[in-house]
Amino acid sequence: MIFALAMLLAQPAAAFQEFPDRTTDTVTYQVIIPTPNLSPRETLAAQVLADTATLGSASYSRQAASEIAGGRRIEMYRLPDHLRYSITVDAEYWRTGLSIVEGTMFYPRFETDWVDAAAANLPIYRAEASVTQRGNINRADVLALYRRLFRSENLKLAVGGRFVPGEVSKSWQQRVADRPRTTAPLENVPPEVTIGEDEIGAPEAIIAAPPVDWSKEGAVALAATIALGTGKGSALFAVAREKLRLSYVQESRWVPTEVGMTPELSVISVQSNFESRIPELREALVAEIATWTPATLDRAAGALEGALDRGLPPGPFWFRPGRTLGQDIADRTYLAHYWQWKTGQVFSRGALPALVREADLAAVQAYATGWAKDGKLRFRRGSIQAGKSGS
Repeated sequence: MIFALAMLLAQPAAAFQEFPDRTTDTVTYQVIIPTPNLSPRETLAAQVLADTATLGSASYSRQAASEIAGGRRIEMYRLPDHLRYSITVDAEYWRTGLSIVEGTMFYPRFETDWVDAAAANLPIYRAEASVTQRGNINRADVLALYRRLFRSENLKLAVGGRFVPGEVSKSWQQRVADRPRTTAPLENVPPEVTIGEDEIGAPEAIIAAPPVDWSKEGAVALAATIALGTGKGSALFAVAREKLRLSYVQESRWVPTEVGMTPELSVISVQSNFESRIPELREALVAEIATWTPATLDRAAGALEGALDRGLPPGPFWFRPGRTLGQDIADRTYLAHYWQWKTGQVFSRGALPALVREADLAAVQAYATGWAKDGKLRFRRGSIQAGKSGS
């Protein structure tokens, strides 16, 4: 246990992080743009911004950037607490790749037709008084949000893959050194649009625990999360699917929120009496948790190893819309970068399963029992889609 904990020592949050990996011939750039205190209208604008920021900059067209990236996917997407930008290039083109990052961060074009098309494709949400609207998001909304968030001091960049340590960091610092710093705070903006729930799809019940303070209860919370809802050996599968015949999808996950990583249990059902059976589900879960043994933690640790090392679904970290992260260099770098930003600790793929396996069983049971009994319940329609606007 001491060895595992030593691998997760607290570190200060860094604006630039390096994750060298000599097993690959590529370099990946992962940018986290924190999005605190978004108003409902800004939340919609953030989705449009994410959909259009990679379409071209003053430096590179989308086609030119794609060719430099070797046809690899260049993406930006929104999660509740940040935007993620991702580009991966062959290692020999690391400087050009960094130039594309610079162009996207500081010189995006946001053509009016791009913005209008993305705004027209926003999901329709139920607003107050049952009025459906997309918020009429326009280029002015996107530019205002861009100017508020895309400041050099607000960007958190990580590089992963095959590179000379220190070289990329030096180049990036030279690029941003002369950019003016603004003292304007990331203030909230009065809401103009009320965002409700997406009305399409099967009902989903979500039982959420409080956001995790990793330094205090991280390992216990993670062990409970996986034991409760990861894989066919989990309590949620045994209870919601097998015993109660209630669900056709049931999973646990950690989702990002502004205040931390929030553990959730998700149960999707098409049964007409679904909502009324949640108390029965809670009671049955509590009874199942009482039967846990050290073997439960061994299974949970194995499930986590499978997710982290071999990409076996479902993994516990829902840090991209609609699914867990993959195993490529981009997702590995991003997860390590995001983890340190949110927890202040170094992410270690090897240490996490050990922490789960060595967690105190009684503490894990107590945490899981409190979550199952008293976790905040909400319902929404639609498939699991962590990070979707309005979720």
